[in-house]
Amino acid sequence: MSNTDKDKRQFFTRDAKFAVAKADGKPVTLSGYALVWNVSSDDRGGYRVRLMPGSATFAKPTLALYHHWTPQILGNTANGTLRIMPDDYGVKVEIDLPDTTTGRDVAELVGKGYVTGMSFSMVTSPDGVTTQENGQSILNASAFVVDEVTITATPAFTASSVEVKPPGDASPKYAARAAQALQLQRFTLDQYRL
Repeated sequence: MSNTDKDKRQFFTRDAKFAVAKADGKPVTLSGYALVWNVSSDDRGGYRVRLMPGSATFAKPTLALYHHWTPQILGNTANGTLRIMPDDYGVKVEIDLPDTTTGRDVAELVGKGYVTGMSFSMVTSPDGVTTQENGQSILNASAFVVDEVTITATPAFTASSVEVKPPGDASPKYAARAAQALQLQRFTLDQYRL
């Protein structure tokens, strides 16, 4: 071995254990609710926000991020890796994770239940009516624009959810989550009909 060979740094690595296997060569897909209708947020500094059904409009493009951080992009409506599907419960999203460090990390964190929430960002201040309920100000948001949804461990709306989407949505866990979401929706709607 020559002196120049001894001066070179050498790295010895193993296969990364955090890599996520792709099913049939397809990316890992996350599925969850970034927005939930008729449920109050946590305290936003003296008030709470309740999102009224159908109140969100989405910018073009809308991004999916990790913890609201733009360098950690996970999906984009422009290329179809983020799909937005409003329904009676809220706004369901699906995100095809990229094969990047952030994408693999998020798949691991969500897949093992370390991170289970979602959030979003409003581009505009929401239109709405503020009411007083149990001594708390509630902004009932009726119209606003969203430009990003985010995977987060600290959602403002604890009813939000995210998990790795099983192939064909056939897993009992996924079916149980959907049934739980429907039950929460019925409870919430009944509560506000009083």
